[in-house]
Formats: sequence, C-alpha cells, structure tokens
Amino acid sequence: MAEREKNVIYPEEVDFHVKSLRKYRVADIGKTLWFTNHEVLVKIHQQAVLEATEASTGREEVMKDALILEEKLKIFIHNAYAILVWRHKVLPEVLKQKLSPQCSFIIYTIFFHEATLVGLLETLLFHPEACEALEETSLDLIDYCLQAIIQLIAEKDAEGAAENEEVSVKEEIEKYQRTLQFRIGIRCLSILSFLVDNLEKISLSAVSRLVEIHDTPCVLSEILHIRPWIRHGKDSIEHFMDDEWRPVCGEEVMRVTKAEAHTWFCLREFLLNPRLLGSYDVTSFRQREISKCQGLLHDVLIDQLPPLGDLKQFLVTFAVAKETGEGAKKAKKLLLEELPEIREKLLREVYEKGLENIVREHLKVLSFEGSQNMSEIASKLTKAYNLDALEDLYKQEDVKRRSLDPLCALCGASAPKKCSKCRSIHYCSRECQMNHWKAHKPFCRK
Repeated sequence: MAEREKNVIYPEEVDFHVKSLRKYRVADIGKTLWFTNHEVLVKIHQQAVLEATEASTGREEVMKDALILEEKLKIFIHNAYAILVWRHKVLPEVLKQKLSPQCSFIIYTIFFHEATLVGLLETLLFHPEACEALEETSLDLIDYCLQAIIQLIAEKDAEGAAENEEVSVKEEIEKYQRTLQFRIGIRCLSILSFLVDNLEKISLSAVSRLVEIHDTPCVLSEILHIRPWIRHGKDSIEHFMDDEWRPVCGEEVMRVTKAEAHTWFCLREFLLNPRLLGSYDVTSFRQREISKCQGLLHDVLIDQLPPLGDLKQFLVTFAVAKETGEGAKKAKKLLLEELPEIREKLLREVYEKGLENIVREHLKVLSFEGSQNMSEIASKLTKAYNLDALEDLYKQEDVKRRSLDPLCALCGASAPKKCSKCRSIHYCSRECQMNHWKAHKPFCRK
C-alpha cells in the first residue's frame, strides 16, 4: 500500500494513460477534449519525474519504457509544435480583441501544456534509447530546440523587466508567455545536449541540420556569453536553478548551474566529435566567434567541470586552424537528406481551415461559450495537479535538484561528467571516478 501511495499513476493504469495520448490540431487547442489530453499529460509527466528521481534506488522507470514502446515521443514533438504554431499565428489575433480576465485561465494552461511537453522530453531523452525512438522526428526536435534557444538570446532581459502595478490582461498574458518561453529555452539546452551526446542514435540528417542549417557551435557560444541563467536582482545576483530564480552570494556566485553545464558539454561534444567537426566548415567568422569562449574557461569553471580542460586546449588550436576549402561544401550537396515536416503540415492545416475561422472559434472557447464549462475544466485541472502525490519528491532540495540529473556511480551525487572510455557511467568528480575504477574496469568498453 505504501508503494502505491508513491505513484501518481498506478502501474496497472500506465498502459491506459499512455495509449490515450493523441495528436491534436491547432484548432483543437483549448477545447474540452484537449483539456482531457492535458490532464493525462500532466499526470504522466509527474509519474515520469517521480520514477526518474527514484531510479538510483533501483526503481524501474515503467512510464519511460511504456512511452518509448508506444512511440509517444513523436506525439509530444507534434503537439509541442501545434502550440508553437498556435502562439505564433492564432494568439496574436486573439490578443487584438478585448479580453476578459477569465480568458487568461485557458491561455495560461496552454502555455503550461507546452512547457510540460518539453519537460517530459527532457526527462526521457536523458536515456539513449529514447533518442533512438525519435527516428525522423529528431530533425523537428532540433529545429524546435534551436528556435527556443535563439529566443533566449533575443529575450535575455525579459525575466528581469520591471513590473508595473497595473497591467492589462493582454500585458499579463504576454509577460507569462515570456516567462514560460524562458523556461522552455533552458530545458531545450539540456535536450540539445542529450541529442548531440547520442548522435549515433538519431537520424543521419541530424548532423547536417545541426551544422549547416543552425550553425549550432556559434549559437552555443553566444548563449555562453550572455549567460541567461544568471541575472542581477535589486540587491543580489540570482541563478536559475530547479526551474526558479534563487539569490546566491559568496562562493555560490561562481557555482555552475545545470543549464550552463549542459551548454558547455554540448559545445565540447560538438567540437571534439570527429563526426560533427568533420562536417563543419571552418571560416574566419566561426573561428572568431567560437574562440571567444577561451576567455570563459577560467580555472574555477574547469575545477567544477574537469572535461572542459580538453575543450580549452582544442580552442587554442581552433583559433589558428586553416579555413576549410570549397570542396567539402560541394561534396555535401550530393547527400540525400530528410527534412522536418511537422511544422509545415500544421501550418497547412491552419490555412486550409482558415485562420479567421480558428480565431473565431477560440474567442468562443476563451469566453466559455457553447459546451465549454469552466467548472468542468477546473475539476480536470484539480485532478491533474495532484501535488500531494508528489510531496515526497520535493521534501528536500537536494532531491529536487537531482530529479533530472545523472547520478554519480559511487556516491550518488549529481554527476554531469561521464567516463571518457565507455561514456555510459557518470561521476561527480575525478576522485570518485578513481575510487570506483577497480569495480568499473571489467565493464568499461575500451
């Protein structure tokens, strides 16, 4: 009985919940059936995080296995794009209207739904088998992550903007949207790191997408320079940790956040991976932009993230490397590549139905006209946000901090560093790796 109380979804209900997840169209967002999907998604996310947190104690990640088996990761990416298209096409037209305060209730839930989808993907894609299950949708996910990360660069000061005493419904919605988009962008840094770390598991065209379309190393270099996970408050410096801003002082100011660690390791893997770097044309602009990261690799950072010592040495040689000739570019054009399809398909559906018709329907939905019942929706959300079931998960801050992080094989602490030989086991420090080597050596793949 005690074991059952630690679940948001009981084991015998997992298959039912997982199989009930469906793709939805942009026009369906915010309607009654969509809220049923939202209720299921929130519970699944809570259960997946709960199992991931207790995985170090030997608990099986049943939810993760079920989602991979039923190929639901592709649905998550599709639905995240549906909300992205809704935000870019439908929401601006809706906000031109005079909205009542109750309209924000549904809009906030839609924003939160997208953040939940991204959070669930972050939890699952830590595992290589989840990356492999993406198949062709890895291209769509890469595009989604890069647009969210670039949005971090464009909106780097949005979280620190001054607050007005009185704001309109429209201004409040726009502010909440920026807040959620910031959190999504931070999570996308982790997702991108997992994808680059497991590149052999995903589509072959992903390399071309990362290198030629998005120029990922330059994007990561810019993120490392603007450091969106740090902001200056009124009386202190704040770090974005565990999905919230926290004031830090003293030695804590120099502490590396999870988002920063993932960004550095992603850049390191990209530049030190022969498969990726071999496809990367070295130009004077790229040399200049990426080499600027040398100045950020100070001793305090390397002490916390020792593998970055190799990256610092590489950047010294990269700064003086010869530019790549045109031959490599011509050779790449001979490759047949897959292209992302989800966003274009959703846009076609919007234009076929008619944007004006969709906006008209959503205005009715937001005002709870027709079959839409506010009390019914509120009841669904109350069941979904079952915080009591997760009380054990958030009792201690260290448990919460490690909810999505890999754990040290020796001491169980948060451990973003991998064994450089087998790359399948994590350690929090070189000391733990050395002390554990005797036990790990027979299983290490050289």
